[in-house]
Parts: sequence; structure tokens; C-alpha cells
Amino acid sequence: MTTNNPEVIYLIDTGDGVAWCDDPDPTGYGECNDAVKYVRGDAYEALQAEFVIRLDELSARNYELRMGLAEKTSECEKLRKVMSDSYIQGSNDCHKAMTGGRK
Repeated sequence: MTTNNPEVIYLIDTGDGVAWCDDPDPTGYGECNDAVKYVRGDAYEALQAEFVIRLDELSARNYELRMGLAEKTSECEKLRKVMSDSYIQGSNDCHKAMTGGRK
């Protein structure tokens, strides 16, 4: 179906009543914060379909990022353990060197 009707129109309060307009702020003064947006039915369905596709893409990317974060966290924990063990060993070696091996 082809139509010349706009995809989006707004119902705005003009101060003297309400009017339909294709701009939520036709005066350009930013005073139409209460404009009500109306979307043509077929345009809404297309937007909804695009939204579902984008949501699926973002969900997949979110999963990838979470898995990557879990992997990096695991690697960091392993490195922290190695560094901690190395620090303790180095501290013990230093203590032995300073005390001549006495406790």
C-alpha cells in the first residue's frame, strides 16, 4: 500500500486548543514537551520489526561480551594467584637471606 500520509504526526497544545502537526515543536522554542506522537500503523509495524532484529543483535553481542569478560576474569584470577605466590616466595627468600636461614 502506497500512501502520501506522513509516517509520524504530533498532537500539540497550541494554547488555544490542540492541532495536528508534523513537528513536535513547530515554533522552535522547545515549549511543546507535551506533544503526543502518533505513528502510522504500517510504519509502526516496520519499526517494530527493525527493533526486534536490533534487539536480537544486541542480545547476541551482550552474550559475547559477557563470555569474554568471564574468560578475562578467569585469566586475571590465575595471574593474581601466580603473582601472589611469587610475592610470597620472594618475601620468604628475602627473609632467609636477611636472617641467614634462621626462623
